[in-house]
Amino acid sequence: MKCRKHIVTLLVTLLFFCSTLTVTAEEQQSLGRAYVKVESSLNLREGPSISSMSLSKLKPGDLVDVLEVLQNGWARVKTETGEEGYVSGEYIVIPDIDTTQYELISVAVITSKKSSEDRNFNMAKACEEINGILLDTGGEFNWYGDKERGIAAVVGPANEENGYKKANIILNGKYVKGFGGGVCQVSTAVYNCIYKIGIEPTEHHNHSKASSYVEKGMDATVAYPNKNFVFINTCEYPIMFEAYTDGGQVVVAAYKVLQ
Repeated sequence: MKCRKHIVTLLVTLLFFCSTLTVTAEEQQSLGRAYVKVESSLNLREGPSISSMSLSKLKPGDLVDVLEVLQNGWARVKTETGEEGYVSGEYIVIPDIDTTQYELISVAVITSKKSSEDRNFNMAKACEEINGILLDTGGEFNWYGDKERGIAAVVGPANEENGYKKANIILNGKYVKGFGGGVCQVSTAVYNCIYKIGIEPTEHHNHSKASSYVEKGMDATVAYPNKNFVFINTCEYPIMFEAYTDGGQVVVAAYKVLQ
């Protein structure tokens, strides 16, 4: 599932296949909910210009309601706290979804500034396994699966047999080369995404060395077969996940499936 568009280009990526469409001026007043896609922070400004006063800073993955898109590429938005201001549309992504069926409820954007080509490959591969997953109420997300209980793996082992490449991994507090390096950035993004909506993992492990791409304690490592990442959808509604990469950046979004 790829359902994102950047306001700056005003391109629409449809939910299950790609197409482009120019957003008309009449449609700009109802562009809907979006998320912030930046490495560190985004200034919410008083006016549509970098010379305007900064009102506050938005964090990666913050949700905003887009109220208006200006011809100079800026957007007027409202934050979840009700604050209104302007942001550069280059860093805002609007999912093009059927809002009668899906509601964007949480997004995690995790960026590694120094990520190799092989590491990016591994992250993209793991995201492909997660992208489009639908988790019913009470459903279990199990990274490695549980054969004894008949729970299928969402991602599975990041080994050579499954097509993963060697990249840096953290082992006993040190960086070494290993198959699947980078997939922990994906599991970390999933963890941060569900954390925002109050879902607590039933199995969760931190790295032996603090990760550089996330706040301390907010990482989620996976290492087959001893360190799994598992959670139950405790929400009163099904959740659909979108997961994709953009270079060294991982984005995981959760959508409430409306009844």
